[in-house]
Amino acid sequence: MLKTLVIKFFVYICLILIFKTDRMETQRTTLSKEIKSLEEQLQGAVLNADAFEQIAIYRRLEIAKSTLLNLD
Repeated sequence: MLKTLVIKFFVYICLILIFKTDRMETQRTTLSKEIKSLEEQLQGAVLNADAFEQIAIYRRLEIAKSTLLNLD
């Protein structure tokens, strides 16, 4: 009885760890997605000729790129 309970608990914990690992994202992945999004936003701001928005997005983009480079 106790042995089967321990085995079921062990399997339960293993399944939790497996599924949690599949959904985890590294900081590198998150930053890469943010950079891609910022580049798309910057392209939209350029097309709309919104200079102030371009400057704001460009600053955020440079910070994200710098952070990504410093992860190594």
